[in-house]
Amino acid sequence: MTKAFDRVEHNQLFQALREQHVPQPYIALLRAIYSSQSGAVHGGRPFDIQRGVKQGDILSPMLFNAALECALRKWKGKCEHHGIAMGHHERLTNIRYADDLMLYARSLPALVEMIETLSWELQQIGLQLNAAKPKIFTTKLLDHPMYVEVSQDLVHVLHEGSSHKYLGRRIPGNLKQRGCVELHACRPLFSALLQL
Repeated sequence: MTKAFDRVEHNQLFQALREQHVPQPYIALLRAIYSSQSGAVHGGRPFDIQRGVKQGDILSPMLFNAALECALRKWKGKCEHHGIAMGHHERLTNIRYADDLMLYARSLPALVEMIETLSWELQQIGLQLNAAKPKIFTTKLLDHPMYVEVSQDLVHVLHEGSSHKYLGRRIPGNLKQRGCVELHACRPLFSALLQL
């Protein structure tokens, strides 16, 4: 995400806290802390701050995660038929770490639809995908393009010989090269790494 912690809209944040059953007195306290904030650049005129969580505040990561969780729940509800079947009714659609997401899909069109839906849900809370960061990995060798258009941006499809560093590890463009211990996927799988 682009400057994720700075972009969460306050009203959507408080709504997310309500939806996750945070008691109203705590929400009222947070609303009071975040109300009437202003800033100024090098002594310029003050301006109102109506989005973002406070830098350095120990609550900020939890507040950001609450807003992100709300958006991802709505996104997952719209993607209930996508992802990888994991059992009776469970489907793996994503894994995440802070503001990094890895999406899983059975086909490239499904993955594009998932990314576009996610992008829309994130915009509802003030977040946007970082257009420079997404990468697409696959376990299926096909005559795919090097880039795929997603929400009017081009996303790089990694080829078999390329790799990308994610959370300290190198991930090859062809996920079948990762080995059975790390990835138990023999069927075609498409995955996108996104940074919010």
